[in-house]
Amino acid sequence: MDYRKMPFFYDINNNSGEYYQLMDERDLQYLKEMYPKTTEDIQRIIEDECDRYEYEGSLIFDSYPDKYSMLKLADRIFDRLKIENEVKKNCKNYPEEKWLKDMITIMLLMEMYKRRKERRDRVNIYRKYYFDGRY
Repeated sequence: MDYRKMPFFYDINNNSGEYYQLMDERDLQYLKEMYPKTTEDIQRIIEDECDRYEYEGSLIFDSYPDKYSMLKLADRIFDRLKIENEVKKNCKNYPEEKWLKDMITIMLLMEMYKRRKERRDRVNIYRKYYFDGRY
């Protein structure tokens, strides 16, 4: 291969995608640490619920997840948040229910997007190494 004719951005080892993926994960974790205190509990419950749905054929990995199922999952997260606050005797002053449910839905959809992207990246890496003849 004539290296003088290669573009300057060409990656010889083809590892740049994995490096940037790791950087994205670190960046996301850092930004999550800056979440307001009120949303930390919500994010923890959302991640726990998404962990329960992380299997093949799950609604979070559907090509087109339906809105009703997402709203039902958001309602389940909202109910769980209310129960945990009652058990802990935390008298957090959450805003009105509609606003909080909307925020839960948005955070849930972002978590789903992150997990779907991670899954696609894992599948693409698998295909690249095992089906493209590089292995």
